[in-house]
Amino acid sequence: MFNELLKKAEKASYGEKSKLAWKIFWMVILIETATVICSGGVSVMLATLLQNEEAGIFSFCLLVPVLSALAFWKTDKVTAESHANARMPEPEEETPDVWGYGKMPHFRDMYKRKQFEDIISDMSFHPYKNKWGKEIPYIKMSDDDKWVRILGSIYPVDLIVGYNKKENELYAIDGTVIKLPVRGRLPFLSESIEKFFEDRGDYYTELPKKSNARFKAALGRPLDELSKADWGKVRYQWEKYNAGEAVITGDGRDIFERVLTEAEVNKYARAIRQGKVKLTDYMCFKGYENEYSVCNGIRLLKVVDSHLKHNGLDFLFDCLNDVDEAYFQMAVDALKTYPKDKVKAKLEENAKKAFEKGNVQGLGGLLYLAKILGYEIQYVKDLKKAQVEAEESLKNSQVPTFEVDEAAMFGSGEIQEFSPYAYKRAD
Repeated sequence: MFNELLKKAEKASYGEKSKLAWKIFWMVILIETATVICSGGVSVMLATLLQNEEAGIFSFCLLVPVLSALAFWKTDKVTAESHANARMPEPEEETPDVWGYGKMPHFRDMYKRKQFEDIISDMSFHPYKNKWGKEIPYIKMSDDDKWVRILGSIYPVDLIVGYNKKENELYAIDGTVIKLPVRGRLPFLSESIEKFFEDRGDYYTELPKKSNARFKAALGRPLDELSKADWGKVRYQWEKYNAGEAVITGDGRDIFERVLTEAEVNKYARAIRQGKVKLTDYMCFKGYENEYSVCNGIRLLKVVDSHLKHNGLDFLFDCLNDVDEAYFQMAVDALKTYPKDKVKAKLEENAKKAFEKGNVQGLGGLLYLAKILGYEIQYVKDLKKAQVEAEESLKNSQVPTFEVDEAAMFGSGEIQEFSPYAYKRAD
């Protein structure tokens, strides 16, 4: 147990280390107290039997260190065995499935034929543009940014994790290799595919080991229910499982490009604490190259010193603009720890901006946070009141309408109910 706690402390934040230190302290006190009581009892019995007080004292001095050592050894052994039994067995090597291309290769098995046809028929695609607004030719993205069309085949963006230009193949989150058509080797096509993956941050140029086992652990449900899962959260958890094996470049850009380990997040926090870099340098939402790396910024805010956390308030509110992403709920949980008066002021400010810009998705995220906090946004309340008064006086045209269906949004209390994922079909 102590080995496990010490290993955990190596990667923990300062606050977590303090808690672990107290835990170890009280465990040592408990074990030593039990050892002293047992040793004392045995020594008294021995001194009584031998009618020799010195023998009792000698046995007590001998038994205390011996029993302490045995107690610590046994505690560590039992804990190690329980952890070993609890771990999910993973195969040393996996033989990947290999698929050819098609309209929706590999992933089509997650849907019934009719459901798949309905999804495809409802989709519209536009040319993919990189973060600078430059169009990448031959790559099409769905209007909801959940699907990508590459060489005529359609793939869920969250479930494609890599590309090998030389081998002309894509890699899926479950360890499947998808072979692209021969024309994919043409320089102008392969360059476009490569640019697409580069624009989304770090990607895998070879299939990660144990991908399938880690995918199953990240999914946490039967494989035939993948179409009902939150793919963004599954992908993020899968990236965390693989993070420990990632190559650390040390160029200071890792935080923006890939999911970091706990140790790496704490490394950035130490640099901030030592004044080597400013927290605000990492609080630019648009600086993150993909939706999974955004989570690094939220995790960083959890471990930096409390007086610095106010610098991340705007960043966390930027994370509320898309309820479908893995970082949304993480941002909501983080905002619950901030002073309520500051969060409420930001809710009012951002609700006004979202309404004026017609950002329904962003407004939905703000309403969700307000509901979690038990707060009614005054700006929204005033809008609804003005609309009711206008309707009563038949002056609807003079007052902006408020069209957010809160009943549909919060019917079940879950985000998925008011913002259905693009890969789901309504019942």
